[in-house]
Amino acid sequence: MQYLLCLNYWRNLTLAVNSTLRDRRKLQTAADIQRAAVSLALHSGYDTLTTEMIAAEAGISLRTFFNYYPNKDAAIVGHRPVIDTESAEQFKASSGPLIDALFQMLTPMLTAKIMDREVAKMIGELMNRSPEFLSLFYTSLNTLRNN
Repeated sequence: MQYLLCLNYWRNLTLAVNSTLRDRRKLQTAADIQRAAVSLALHSGYDTLTTEMIAAEAGISLRTFFNYYPNKDAAIVGHRPVIDTESAEQFKASSGPLIDALFQMLTPMLTAKIMDREVAKMIGELMNRSPEFLSLFYTSLNTLRNN
């Protein structure tokens, strides 16, 4: 279960290998917004957190915030991982052990960019402090599973 929880925090990692400077900046901005959202939720409280506070903490405009995330909940959870079509097809066609096929599919994502462990740690702490966030996070996982 812990492994599945961590998967949700890898944001569009496949872009990092063959990406342009613009793509890398987008990934960094999304990561900065998520870090600001989680940090503020821990320090100020989830209930009092606003998109305006997140944008100010991340050093961006409110309009830029909404270019990346539709609301504060999405900013805390982050973007779902993107698995390229070739890796997904190889996973489906695999006849070996499931765990081997899973690691083969995830390896390009994991080597492209290492998850921000500090943010993952802060999210774990936020889940312990704010029960309302826990249900939001599980809803996010269910959405990821169903897509």
